Amino acid sequence: MQSAAWLVNFIRNEAAKACPSGIFLAELVSGSPFRIRLSGVELGNPFLLVTPALLAAASGNEPEVKPGDMILVLGLDNQQQYVAVSKVVKS
Repeated sequence: MQSAAWLVNFIRNEAAKACPSGIFLAELVSGSPFRIRLSGVELGNPFLLVTPALLAAASGNEPEVKPGDMILVLGLDNQQQYVAVSKVVKS
């Protein structure tokens, strides 16, 4: 029975590694350099990855993303690194 418990824990741990560990909303602080505020903490390089489209929009190439906008963020590696995915708005 103990080996079955080990197998279940192993599967859970591997699944946790394969899936994002959290989905968050953050506020864009700056487009260049790209920085967000997540739970009161400002994050940027090297803790933050950004999709090319979002980075281009925030850098002024497109006026769609500006400081103060809400950004969808995925947490990876037990919140040691984050991926800024897209601007989000209320419907």
